[in-house]
Amino acid sequence: MSREADASIEHYTADSYQMGESVLYLMSVARARCLSAVDARMAELGLTTAQFGILKVVQDGSDDTAAELCRRYNMDPGSMARMLDKLDEKGLIRRERSSEDRRVVRIDLTDEGRALCAQGIAAAVKTLNHSVRSFSKEELDVFKNALRQVIANME
Repeated sequence: MSREADASIEHYTADSYQMGESVLYLMSVARARCLSAVDARMAELGLTTAQFGILKVVQDGSDDTAAELCRRYNMDPGSMARMLDKLDEKGLIRRERSSEDRRVVRIDLTDEGRALCAQGIAAAVKTLNHSVRSFSKEELDVFKNALRQVIANME
């Protein structure tokens, strides 16, 4: 069956709709449970999941300014500034003004921030592996591709 034909299939109807069987509901519950487990592991490290996410993104080099982080996480600048202040107070990041544009403040991890980020990665990986422990490699690939398709369908 082609993608065009697939698009015409209606898997849900108003008459038979059951919230507990909708993909949106199932994704929401799965996300909430996984985040709760990650939150618990991050708390053991003295981090929130959001703080860990910022450390990881900065470590990866994909975003290294408050403005970029605000866009990525859809946060207002004030909330992001408070988050960065907390990470700075913990000694996990440092802020440096760009030599090319003095208005830009770059964020980098300290050695302590890198070490804690590595611990956070290990904790996140442990949680992720637990969440998919009953999947074969092939099943996990199919599941991730299905989620990518949902994402693409909603763009």
